[in-house]
Amino acid sequence: MVINKGYSLPKTWRIHLRLTQKDVANALAVSQSAILQIEKTGTVPKKQTLEKMANIFNIDVALLIDDLLLKIDYLKRKT
Repeated sequence: MVINKGYSLPKTWRIHLRLTQKDVANALAVSQSAILQIEKTGTVPKKQTLEKMANIFNIDVALLIDDLLLKIDYLKRKT
């Protein structure tokens, strides 16, 4: 997978898996505009949303988080 520096990790994974925003929105039971917001660089979705998205993509949730400090915070909240 090639990571485009202008894309967030959720968007990169979605494109890599050949899913549309609408596909992901339907799977998460949210609007397509909600997926657009999640995919904006710097936007951090709720823990539950990240977990659902990771499940849809069949990856670990840490692979959806761009920033190391956010990953550490997520892991702390997980325990």
